[in-house]
Amino acid sequence: VGTQATPVELPQLASMLTAIANQDFEKRVFVRGDQAVPYGEVIRVLAVIQQAGFRNAGLPVDPNLSVPVRQEAPSR
Repeated sequence: VGTQATPVELPQLASMLTAIANQDFEKRVFVRGDQAVPYGEVIRVLAVIQQAGFRNAGLPVDPNLSVPVRQEAPSR
C-alpha cells in the first residue's frame, strides 16, 4: 500500500490520506494494483479509505485495455 511510489502501511493510510487531502473528503482517491494483488487486499484498502471519510474512492480503468467479450447466443 502506498501513494504513487511511497509505500505506506495500511494502518497509517487513513491519516496520511487525510493529511494530503487537507480534510477535503470529496477529493478522489484511486486504488491501483496489478494482477498479483489479491482482491481481498484491494477491498481492505477501499474500506480504510471509506472509513477515513472519503466519499470518492474507486478503481481506475485503462481505456486501452483489450478484454475479449463473450458473445451471448441469441434467445429464441
